[in-house]
Amino acid sequence: MLFFTIYYSYFLGNNIYEGDDNIKKFIKLLVMLLLLNPLIINAYSPYIYAGGESIGIELKSNYVLVVGTYKIKGTKPNLQIGDKIISVDGNSITSIKELSQSVQNKNKVKIGYIRNNKLNIEDINIEYDDGIYKTGLYVKDEIMGIGTLTYVDPITSIFGSLGHEIAEKMTKKLFDAHDGTIFSSFVTKIVKSKNGSPGEKIANFNTNDILGKINKNTKIGVYGNFDLTNFAKRLYKVSKPSEIKLGKAKIFTTVKGDEVEEFEINITKLSSKNDN
Repeated sequence: MLFFTIYYSYFLGNNIYEGDDNIKKFIKLLVMLLLLNPLIINAYSPYIYAGGESIGIELKSNYVLVVGTYKIKGTKPNLQIGDKIISVDGNSITSIKELSQSVQNKNKVKIGYIRNNKLNIEDINIEYDDGIYKTGLYVKDEIMGIGTLTYVDPITSIFGSLGHEIAEKMTKKLFDAHDGTIFSSFVTKIVKSKNGSPGEKIANFNTNDILGKINKNTKIGVYGNFDLTNFAKRLYKVSKPSEIKLGKAKIFTTVKGDEVEEFEINITKLSSKNDN
């Protein structure tokens, strides 16, 4: 309600007894604010909760992504890696489960899929083998992995994580997620980096301990709404770009279990978004 308070004070303030004009102005502005809410809710607060927690990440699509093909009755389907299946025989589908149900007891189906933002229809054969209906398609409708919580906004409850996109392994493109969740995880091992190979964290998931809902997978990170219940941490002031300096700094991350630790780093170079 921060914006409500500011504009209420500005338009009404000490002049609330001057008549109805100010009230009318306020109501009009309030309507505008409600329409602009998606923009407002993404605004950063002057202070944030610094993260560092290891989190499990699950992204779900509202389509079935093709990640490979194999031969059915001697031929492969004409679909390609990266095609997004959205219908079977004219009926919309959003998951592998629905795709599987749609091909049962059939020898051939019409697949509706998106490629290069264009809808296409393709006939594919179905083969029943050892109790399984096979389509000739390797498919995926979700991605799971681990990451590190970057921050949580205490006013809007918006969280940010990763600092980079989540890409699908086969297509090597940003995974177009419909929604998703983050949940607690427990780091069990650190694989150190070496020349030509980045390091990684190995962790166990606790999918029952949901920490928040994802609504965006972008090139600069994963974002969503965090559950602030029982999440009491020290607030840190958000720096302006001009305030960031070379030299020693602190970061938070988890390298063992679920314990967030502080580490010292040395900033050796500053780059703007326009730098190569």
